[in-house]
Amino acid sequence: MSGQTGSVIRWEYQRPGSSIWTNWGGAGSASSPTGCYNVSGLWKFRAIVQSATCGEVSSNEISVNVYDSSVGGTVTNPVPGDICRVDGGCPATPTFTLSGQTGSVVRWEYQLPGSSTWTNWGGTTISSPAGCYSASGLWKFRAIVKSSTCPEAISSEIAVQVNTTPPAPTVTLIGGGNGTICGASAVLESGCSIGSLKWSTGATTAQITVTTAGTYSSSCINGVCSTPSSNSITLSFNNTPATPTISGGGVSVCLNTQVTLTASGCTNGTFLWSNGATTNSINPLTNTVGTINYTVTCKIGNCTSAASAGASVTVN
Repeated sequence: MSGQTGSVIRWEYQRPGSSIWTNWGGAGSASSPTGCYNVSGLWKFRAIVQSATCGEVSSNEISVNVYDSSVGGTVTNPVPGDICRVDGGCPATPTFTLSGQTGSVVRWEYQLPGSSTWTNWGGTTISSPAGCYSASGLWKFRAIVKSSTCPEAISSEIAVQVNTTPPAPTVTLIGGGNGTICGASAVLESGCSIGSLKWSTGATTAQITVTTAGTYSSSCINGVCSTPSSNSITLSFNNTPATPTISGGGVSVCLNTQVTLTASGCTNGTFLWSNGATTNSINPLTNTVGTINYTVTCKIGNCTSAASAGASVTVN
C-alpha cells in the first residue's frame, strides 16, 4: 500500500459471501501477507493503519473476483455405436450432450477422419450443433469450456466410426442356365467391392457349391453396415438321365438295303439321334458307299444324358 500516514497494524480480508473482516496479520508491512484463494467468489482486502495513539483507520478496499478453473466435463453420445453411410450420403449427427463442466461452452469442435486438426463446429450450449457425417472413417467430437477469464478446458472426446454401406452384390450361376440343374450340385459365385461377403447359407467364400434345391442370395457386410440382399437364384436338381444303348449296329450291307437301329434306356424321356431323329428306331440311308457311326442321347426335361456308344453301318 502507499499514501498512508501511520503504521500498518494489520491486514484484513473478507471472504466471499461474508460481511466479516478477518485479521490477516502482516503488522508493520506495507505489503500484504502471503495467502491463497481457497474458495471462488468476491474477496475483499484492506489494511488497518494507526498513527501513534490516534484511532485506527482503514485503507481503500481491493476487490478480487475469484472464479473456479475451467473444467471441460464429459460428452455423451445418445446413439452409441457405429454409423452406416451410403456412399455420397451425409447421415445426420446425433445431439451430443456435455455434463460435469465448469464454465460455459465457447465452441464445439470436430476432427475429420484421417485428420489431426480440430475444426470449429460452433455452438455455445451444452448440446452440440446440427451436422452430418460427410465422409466414412473415425470422427471425433469435443467441447471447449471457459470459466470467466480462466484458460479454456477441453471436454472428453467422443469417437464415432462411420462405415460405408456396401453396394448390393450379384449372384451368378457358374455355367449359366435357368436354375434347373442336371446333376447333384451347382456352383454359385458372388463378391463385394466393399466389406465381407455373406451368403444366405452363412458361407463367406466367393463361390459355394449347392446340393439342395432352394433360393440363394448374398449380401456384403462392412462393420455394422450391410447391403440390401443381392438378386436371388432359385435352383432345382434333376438327375442326369442314364446313357441309352443302340441295337442293330455294327453291320455291313449292300447299297439300298434297309437297316434298323433301335435305341433303348430312356424311360419318360426323348431320344435324340446324331442324325437329328427323335424316334426310338431309325432306318439309316444306305445309298452311299462308306461307314457312318450313329449315336443317341436321352433327354428328360432340361437334362440330357451322355451320348451312347456308336453303332456303325457300313455300306458296300
